[in-house]
Amino acid sequence: MRLRPVAPALGVLCFLLALALAGPAAPLSVSARPHATPTPVPTPVPPEDPAVTAIAHREFVAWQIGVVNKARYTPDLAAAITDDKVKQSSTALAALGTFERSEYMGPASIADAEPGEDVHGYFYRMICSEGAVYMKLALSGPQNKVAFIGFNDKLHDDAEATPVPTPH
Repeated sequence: MRLRPVAPALGVLCFLLALALAGPAAPLSVSARPHATPTPVPTPVPPEDPAVTAIAHREFVAWQIGVVNKARYTPDLAAAITDDKVKQSSTALAALGTFERSEYMGPASIADAEPGEDVHGYFYRMICSEGAVYMKLALSGPQNKVAFIGFNDKLHDDAEATPVPTPH
């Protein structure tokens, strides 16, 4: 009588029995990283341009007193400025009191700018003796013609010329 080798079959049987007794395999756990992920550094706001700030001050005061020089504006915007709009804006801005100073908030996006068009937007907080308002200003071309100007009591990208006095 000849003996058959049992050891390999017995080994496979024991392995399968061990798997069955162990139950379903536990999912692999991912260990935590040994160090925290670094927080990205925010992009710094470009520095304020004194020439642009001077234009912002000049135009704010012009709208506040109701004397807007349309020659300083792009043709499209100059055509859209009506006496009624100037009067309405002037009344609201005058309620803020005497202009004292501005705070440069940073660049503003210009949604209507064509690709390659030389238009740059800026946000300011205009602070007056009786309140403050945010101003969005867009300047076009090398002559810095005003392509957009708007005022709002909240800082967001769709400022309109309807300020609401806010305490500062």
